[in-house]
Amino acid sequence: MCLVPLNDARESLRQRFLVGQDVLHGLRSEDLDDFLDGLVGGLTASLVVHFQSIPDPETGWPMIFHHLGVALRETFAINPQRKGMPPGVKATLL
Repeated sequence: MCLVPLNDARESLRQRFLVGQDVLHGLRSEDLDDFLDGLVGGLTASLVVHFQSIPDPETGWPMIFHHLGVALRETFAINPQRKGMPPGVKATLL
């Protein structure tokens, strides 16, 4: 997983969002980052999050998980256009 600040230094993102932050009832930002690393590693996938500006952790982390959930739901949804076709071996998510 890669978090990319578009208008700030990577170190600012690390200090203000990624390391040492309490998020939602005592969850630690490092634990959320580790969970996502494990998830994308297990899926053998990539996850890149671009930040126009660095959000506060209590806003940004739920946003990441919400949009990841939306993307996963779309990825694993039944595609009626592929009815009767063999499963594909390559996919590109935009």
